[in-house]
Amino acid sequence: MKESDFYDENNPKAIFNCVSGGRFCASKVRDLNITEPTNIINENIRQKCVFKEYNFNTYERYMDQFYKQCLNKTNGVMFNVTCSSRVLSSLNIDSEKISGCLQNSFEGR
Repeated sequence: MKESDFYDENNPKAIFNCVSGGRFCASKVRDLNITEPTNIINENIRQKCVFKEYNFNTYERYMDQFYKQCLNKTNGVMFNVTCSSRVLSSLNIDSEKISGCLQNSFEGR
């Protein structure tokens, strides 16, 4: 990753591939065909929230199922909020609680 992945040299105020006013940034992951970096950021924070709001066992089950259902190259990578929501639901994880945690992260709480 290089700084030019996130900033336009001709317009220093322009921030690319970032959310929350540049607080969180990511670059494309071409080997997994993830072309929307904000999906990576949101999923990373979502995973942190599962760990924070539940426990390690729930987090571990979420990570296992997310990998199997959303990152498996054999089945086709579906790295997006739809796949994540399906995994949350299948594990009886409260998606509203996770969404609240995600939103709080963007607000710096």
